[in-house]
Amino acid sequence: MNASSLEGAMGVHQQSLRKAGRDHSPLSIPRLTKEKILQACKERQLYTTPRLNENLYLQCFGIEKIENLEEYTGTKALWLEENHIGLIENIAHMHLLRCLFLQNNAIQRISGLHSLVNLQTLNLSHNLISKIEGLSQLKLLHTLELGHNFLSSVEDVSHLILCRRITVLQLSDNRLSDPRLVGVLEGLKCLKVLYLCNNPCIPRIAEVWGSYRKHMLSRLQGLTFLDERPVHKNEIRFSVAWAKGGSSAESHERALAVEEKQVSERPDLLAIHAAREERRLQIRQRRLEMGMPQDPPPFSSTPQQREEEEPASAASAVRYIRCPDGSLYPSSNPPTHASATAVAVGEEEKREREEEEEENHAREEEE
Repeated sequence: MNASSLEGAMGVHQQSLRKAGRDHSPLSIPRLTKEKILQACKERQLYTTPRLNENLYLQCFGIEKIENLEEYTGTKALWLEENHIGLIENIAHMHLLRCLFLQNNAIQRISGLHSLVNLQTLNLSHNLISKIEGLSQLKLLHTLELGHNFLSSVEDVSHLILCRRITVLQLSDNRLSDPRLVGVLEGLKCLKVLYLCNNPCIPRIAEVWGSYRKHMLSRLQGLTFLDERPVHKNEIRFSVAWAKGGSSAESHERALAVEEKQVSERPDLLAIHAAREERRLQIRQRRLEMGMPQDPPPFSSTPQQREEEEPASAASAVRYIRCPDGSLYPSSNPPTHASATAVAVGEEEKREREEEEEENHAREEEE
């Protein structure tokens, strides 16, 4: 980025601060004092002993310099966004730091991070960075956000090749215009999530290779998310076929995928049909034991048909007797013990009714 562009960006940033009431004279620029840091910890209900704080929230303070953090050696997550910081400094002693949030500042260069060997997440979006550098020592870094900066050429991002562990990369809303950028991204073997939207290189990639998304997925086959859209199961497979043989090869690959899905689902369908048939045979056997037809009568689709069938079905309905052992027998042909049980039950009920009538009659006479 040239000097005029940088000065213009700095001027815009200062104007935004002035509008927000945070632009101060040199004698009144807010500083990150120990008292202010301690007060911020109290407001967040954190520890007053600096080394015990794993999280440190220092955003929106309007500061221009990072300082007075020497005692915070146990910090693992540091929030410094929404300030006016121009240089990353005075945090080299935070060896346990895992997450660093510096978005929405005025940082022009990535520096001062080589000793943060445990750093895993770095957010530098919405700054004035024109080149990626100073990250080769961060072997555990897996999330890097550099959206809304001033990256423009392949050389500006070539340092990413040394960051082998990156899985999430945010490069949207920059000035990247060279389609050869894809070659650099191919070196990131662990890359899963990529944001590259709103860069001039996207229409150029589509113009050169025919389709931006298909070309990216055919070359970056480990992606699971591209520009705010997830990558579905077979999308990379179809994109690779498209890159090799065009639309016809892609159509052929889609047809193969449909056939493979049907073959994989066939055992499940056969198992379902077998279970249904087994259950159907069990029901038929049970109906035979009960003296009923093997198959139930067909369902009548209209009310008129059902009304015509109801008298006939009522006339031909089979009545059953339940024996003491729980079994059912047709009333027309009950077993000997079932018939005797039914007669005994009927006589018992008749005797109980007669006794009840006599008691009611005697009660009425007394009244």
